[in-house]
Amino acid sequence: TGPLLVLVCGAAPGGAAGVWGRSLCINSTLKEGAMFDYIFRAQQLGWAVLVANPTVSDVAGVPVPGSECPHAHLRTLWNAYVEPCAASKVLVVAHSYGASATAHLLKTEASARKRIC
Repeated sequence: TGPLLVLVCGAAPGGAAGVWGRSLCINSTLKEGAMFDYIFRAQQLGWAVLVANPTVSDVAGVPVPGSECPHAHLRTLWNAYVEPCAASKVLVVAHSYGASATAHLLKTEASARKRIC
């Protein structure tokens, strides 16, 4: 299939799923502070989009297995969803601590080093 764009937010409180920076959303515009522009552009090109939020380790107080820390969360996401998908290319845009988690993924997962453009 076509490319997959993986968007990885930064650390809380500024980063959340779909948000690059909370203060940018508040002080500037959602176009600058949120991931909407990336998502809309990718969809127009026919790409698949996955929005990662590696700072979340629980849902309603229930721990999410494999998400004990941002590095583990991204590795679990990679192994469960991205690595087995049929995307022709995998592109990653990461912000703040999401970039650190992505760098760790590249260090620890050989398949990530091969597939991420």
